[in-house]
Amino acid sequence: MSRRIWLMSAVAIFGITLVVYAFMEDTVDVSQKDDSSYIPKASVVTVSVQTHSGVIRTLAEIKPRWAATLKAHVSGEVVAMSKNAMAGERIDKDDFLVQIEDSIYQARLAQANKSLADAELIHLQEQKKANQAIRDWKRSGLNAELSDLAKNKPQLEVANQNLDLAKKNIVAAKQEIAYTKITAPFSGIVTERFVSIGQTVNAGDELLHILAIENLEITASLSARQWKNLAENWQGQIAKVKDDHGQEIALAIMVRGGGFLDPATRQYKIFLEVSKSNKTRALAGEFVQVELPGRAVASSILIPESAFTREGFVWYVDHENRLRYFESETLFYLQNQLIVSVPKNNQLEKYHVITTPLASFIAGKEVQPVQVES
Repeated sequence: MSRRIWLMSAVAIFGITLVVYAFMEDTVDVSQKDDSSYIPKASVVTVSVQTHSGVIRTLAEIKPRWAATLKAHVSGEVVAMSKNAMAGERIDKDDFLVQIEDSIYQARLAQANKSLADAELIHLQEQKKANQAIRDWKRSGLNAELSDLAKNKPQLEVANQNLDLAKKNIVAAKQEIAYTKITAPFSGIVTERFVSIGQTVNAGDELLHILAIENLEITASLSARQWKNLAENWQGQIAKVKDDHGQEIALAIMVRGGGFLDPATRQYKIFLEVSKSNKTRALAGEFVQVELPGRAVASSILIPESAFTREGFVWYVDHENRLRYFESETLFYLQNQLIVSVPKNNQLEKYHVITTPLASFIAGKEVQPVQVES
């Protein structure tokens, strides 16, 4: 009896299992049918094919046109220093900075003046002797030619040379005195001071280091591709200078460049002058981003940076709402957008570019485009 009950229970359980399996199979079929009819959405931005002018970005350092370490040309004690001769102080051209004790050089000037007076006296005496010799020869009535020695010519020549030397010694003595007073060779800022009052310096010792602040320059390096993409007639055009936060701090004029490759980097050099303006906030020594004007690119589109895949593809939706793509290259960056060229053999007036293409995209698959703002 128990065996019959066990057999009937097994048959009942098997029947229930078949019913459940059949129900699940029907559900799977319904789900599959529902998935096959689903059309995914794709965010697109509509862009027009036209000529775009790009921007070339590169990093560079702002440097002063003039930078100098002032050194002593004469020896002596530092007896005075300007309050402007301190690190961080701004100075103007010809401002007094350092005074070296000059008594020994004043004495040398006095000695040079005395030597000049002696030389002038001797020169006058020798000149009179020469004139007297010629007068005596004429009164003698001799027909013989008078020798140079008899004319006092060699002695007069030596006197002339001594007179010239005495004059040059005065110039040198005055220059030594001028060297005892150190002034600013250009307007700028003192960045470092090496001496103090009471210190004795020798010729060649460093005194101050100064940087120009009015004349700032930028030297940017460009790859061969970047150089090729520069705007035509770029010389004299304006470039933007931005800080590490992307804020514009100055404008710079593109003055010269090209003609050689840097032997270390094998890149082109382009030189810019920072424009003087009240809005200029650039500082010497600052690392900046320079935006140079690029060439005009015909038959190109401006797309979001996210629309360009790592493989170099641009996906778009055609007039039948199907996925298409073309391969291109990034020509320029423009803020958060890219300028890319479109294929010549499949050129449309407008493209509905997908803003964020997926790796699972398949060309020809239908999508539901959703327009977003560019």
